[in-house]
Order: sequence, then structure tokens, then C-alpha cells
Amino acid sequence: SEMCIRDRERTLRNKAEDLAINIVAVYREDDGTSASSVTNDHRPEFERCLTDYQAGEFDTIMVWDMDRWTRKGATEAGQLLDLLAEHNGRLVDISMDTQATGLENARIPLLMKAEIARTETVNMQKRILRGKEQQRLQGTWLGGQVPYGLAAVRSVDHPTYLVIDPEAAANIKLMANWIIEGCSTTEVAHKLNDKGLRTARNAAWTYTTVSRLLRSPHLIGQRVYRNIDPVTKKVPDLTYDAEFILHRCRMIQLAIDAR
Repeated sequence: SEMCIRDRERTLRNKAEDLAINIVAVYREDDGTSASSVTNDHRPEFERCLTDYQAGEFDTIMVWDMDRWTRKGATEAGQLLDLLAEHNGRLVDISMDTQATGLENARIPLLMKAEIARTETVNMQKRILRGKEQQRLQGTWLGGQVPYGLAAVRSVDHPTYLVIDPEAAANIKLMANWIIEGCSTTEVAHKLNDKGLRTARNAAWTYTTVSRLLRSPHLIGQRVYRNIDPVTKKVPDLTYDAEFILHRCRMIQLAIDAR
């Protein structure tokens, strides 16, 4: 959090004062930027720090903890320590007091800490993915934009799930009818806008949003996750009667024939 970051910076500044280190620059990434190999975020401040160090702007780097500097394991940590040694630099790790032990003596503990941090990050990511996969298999809604035609039911006691929005579902059937009658997707968009209807994002309809909606697998109860093949029956099925199923089949055929 912002408060934790400020507290850590204050501690680092106090440590620098105790060690008579003159602070020439503070390198702070944007909130949410991770040092892990899982996200592999771009870290411009981290790179700028190393560039300035190699340019001789300073000879000491202070960090709150080695795993705040890198969580990519012993390989990257070793490269960073080699860079420091090459330029006769110092690393002050507040959590280990490397100033007292010396960089060479602290090398093995620092590498171990970096590798432990990498392993923890990878294992945490695996646990999160397993949990999300289980939720997807159970049909739980994991968040994001709710598809048009559905509504999210949220509760503090139960996972969020989706139900059919009767009004929006009726509008989808109306769109299908217009397409079957020969309207283009642009004409359908104009008709919807003339009626004052809005998309799921509360925007005006366009031929693109109409086309994307009427081709969406969520209309037949499927979900697509990260462009993977649709997973059957993971959201409420909007094809809840034979009439709409027939409409959708004819609509798809018309769209294919029009190409």
C-alpha cells in the first residue's frame, strides 16, 4: 500500500543517515509494478537505477529487501550482484544488514532469498490459477464486463453468478428478427439507438457491437477464456426456447452467406 511504501522509504532514509550515505536519487516504480518473473512487468525505474549506477552516479544501492529488488530468482540476483562487484559498489539490504556483513559474505544468503522469493511467487500463481480454474468449471463468474443479455448477482455470502436479463434477452431476440428480415448490422444498430437502447457498456450501438454480440458464444451458454475454445454451459443459456434457437441458426447462415 501507499502507506507501507512511505514507511519503507522513511526507514531507508534513516538508515542512510545512520551510515552517512548521501542520497542522490530515489527510484520508485508505479503502484502495481511487480519484480516477479510471473508478471514480467516493465520496470523503468529499476532499469534507470542500474544505468545511473553504471554511469558512476553513485556507488551504493539501498533496498528494503532483496525480494523487493528482484523476485526472478538467483540468476538475475547473481547478475545484479556481479554488476555491483564489477564497479566496487555496495548493496545495503535493510532486512539483512549487508553493510555489516559485506557484499561477498552476504552473496549466498542474498541468492537464496531471491530464489525463495521466486519459488513463492510461482507457487502462489499456480494456486491462484487452480482456484480460478475450479471456479470456472463450477460456472462462477470471475469478474469483468458482464455480457449483454445477462446480469450479475452479487452477494457477500456466495460467489457471483450470472442470470438472464429478461429485457436485454428480448432485445437480442429483436435483433435476430431484424437480421432474419434482411436488415444489415448497421441498420440494426440504428434501430437500437433510435429506441434509446444502450450496450452493456452503456454506449451507442454500432455495426461492430451488433455483429460481435450476435456471434458471441455466450448466447448459447458458452464462455471463451483468453481466446481458448468455448467452454460449454458456463453461463446461463439465452437460447431458452426453440424459436430463438431457430432464429440463431438462420441468423448465422445469413451472416455466412453474406460474406
